[in-house]
Formats: sequence, C-alpha cells, structure tokens
Amino acid sequence: MPVWSHLIRFESTDGRLLRGEPILPSPDFDVGSTIEATKLQVKVIDGQDIYDTTGKTKVTGEIVTVKKLLGPLAQEDVPIVRCIGLNFLKHSTYI
Repeated sequence: MPVWSHLIRFESTDGRLLRGEPILPSPDFDVGSTIEATKLQVKVIDGQDIYDTTGKTKVTGEIVTVKKLLGPLAQEDVPIVRCIGLNFLKHSTYI
C-alpha cells in the first residue's frame, strides 16, 4: 500500500511542482474545485515513486499551500498506455 491515502499533484504558492496529501478542511471538501483562493494546505510527499511500498517515499511534515491543482499523474509516471477501443475490430487486420 502507498504511504498516502489521498494524492494530489500541484503547484505550490512558492512555485514548486509537488505531490502531496491534502489536509481536508471538511470530509465533504471537493479537492477538484481547488484554486489559489481556496488556500488548501497539503503535506508534501517526498520520493520519486508514488507507488512505493518499501518506505523510500514518505509523507513529510512540510506543509505548503496549493496555488494550482494539476493532473494526478505526470507523463513520467505513466511510461506506457495501452488502450483497446470499441472500434478495435474494425481496424484489426486479423479478421
């Protein structure tokens, strides 16, 4: 299991691109609506591998404020994407 329960990727108010575990102000808080004015605070995650289960990746005590919410995964987190669409049979040469 990863060391985080909720993961966001974001730009902090000091300009760093980080990952972290949000400190939710209420259980029903919508993280997806986060903007700079929301002032959502986050515990920074230290480590390169967000899927790490060996203990190298940790949720730190450093708390920063979100300026801009980013997609949860960066391109380097997803080295390959494989998809088969509903129209696969139309393009297959084996039919």
